[in-house]
Amino acid sequence: RNEGLKLASGKYILFLDADDYISPDTCEKLFNQAEKDELDFVTFDAETILDSELDEKTMQYFSYDRSQIISDRNYMSGKDFIRKYREKGGIKVNACLSFVNRDFLEKNNIDFPEGLFYEDNVFFLQCMMYAKKTSYNSNKFYKRRLRKNSIMTQTVTPKHLLDVYYIDLKYIIYYMSAGSN
Repeated sequence: RNEGLKLASGKYILFLDADDYISPDTCEKLFNQAEKDELDFVTFDAETILDSELDEKTMQYFSYDRSQIISDRNYMSGKDFIRKYREKGGIKVNACLSFVNRDFLEKNNIDFPEGLFYEDNVFFLQCMMYAKKTSYNSNKFYKRRLRKNSIMTQTVTPKHLLDVYYIDLKYIIYYMSAGSN
């Protein structure tokens, strides 16, 4: 993802994993929303498509429907977004559910930590800590395929656990700094 950030030349960044896809009107609708409301960051939802080897319980665990958590197109700072999101039951993040102003990323030196599982969490939290104006769009623009033995469904190793611990510490630091501002 960092290589993509270095090569990007557009005004906004949207990530797309190789085995997933987006609705045809995704970029246009998110661009119009971001431009109209001068947003640093827009997050949106996904429809989960299961590999035939996975069960319904897995799909529920990986649901990316946050419409019951955050109000659609309710604009706020990233720190306020985190506060409100946390109070309603937790944070689900995925870089592929982010439409981000490239200048905003560059100005704040935001990228992905190298060598970590779940690096999207750190990226999302950094975006939220610096974003002056962000929003949630409840459309399920992203179509996420869940496959057996993907990074999201594979067996957890000690490295996964250490990375989660590291990310949790980062979250605590970011959240504490958000609380003091």
